[in-house]
Amino acid sequence: MKWRKNSLLIIILFAFLSNCQKQDKKNIIDLKYVSGVLIVNGKVGGSIHGMFQIDTGASSSMIRKKVADKLNIVPSEQRQGHDPGGKTFIAPMAEVASISIGDYGTSLPSCVIVNMQNQNVPEKFLGLIGSDFIKNFIITIDYKKKELIFEDKQSLNNRLLTGIKIPIIFNKNAPNIPYMNVTINDSMNGEYIFDTGVPVTHLSYNDFQAIGLTKDIANVQKKSKNILGSKFETFYTDISSFAINDSLRIRNFKIGTCENCDGLIGNNFLSNFIVTLNYKEKYILFNKI
Repeated sequence: MKWRKNSLLIIILFAFLSNCQKQDKKNIIDLKYVSGVLIVNGKVGGSIHGMFQIDTGASSSMIRKKVADKLNIVPSEQRQGHDPGGKTFIAPMAEVASISIGDYGTSLPSCVIVNMQNQNVPEKFLGLIGSDFIKNFIITIDYKKKELIFEDKQSLNNRLLTGIKIPIIFNKNAPNIPYMNVTINDSMNGEYIFDTGVPVTHLSYNDFQAIGLTKDIANVQKKSKNILGSKFETFYTDISSFAINDSLRIRNFKIGTCENCDGLIGNNFLSNFIVTLNYKEKYILFNKI
């Protein structure tokens, strides 16, 4: 009887500790998947709380000018950039001592300061978490569970057993941005940006032309976009297939494009998988949902 009581106590204690561990997983951050983009709560400077968009297609993270003003962050230089429509803009850059998501943070030597005064964004929107932040961690995006996970060695090893590991290509002109080999309609190959910042996968405009879609452009759905204050037309249509590295393939797939557009792997493709970003070891791991 004493043995049975002790065994019962051990079982209860184990269940209690397991429950505590589940409740104390500080490496798991709630993720919102809103209008095709990824939103998390975070902080700038340890004191200003709000929402960030996770954007792997942005080489540098961005914060709003009003946030920079509150923290007395002053731009030290300006760089030329291009928005998704190919328009050129001048970006003020500044060092930010601390940007964090949950317990995970870093300093960023060259963060973009953006004035969003005339744009329709929520008051609590702080900016974008770009690849300059992400490269410092191993991060998993679970679209189905709506979780952003900062991986430890054990959890990553478990996922490696069942996933498909695909190499990242880093471009010399944009060293933080992850590119991957893609196959379009089972025949055309290219290097596209792994871009969690766009809801819909975009063909490069050259590829869009090469497969003959411009012939029917009058019949392709058009939408006006406004990103960083710039308006441009995006064309949406369907293609027979889109694949990463010729191994992860989706048939009858919706794509977009616009003039001067780069190739972008968007969330309508990525949301079919659990994706783990390991920039340091130059791969992204895909696990089927």
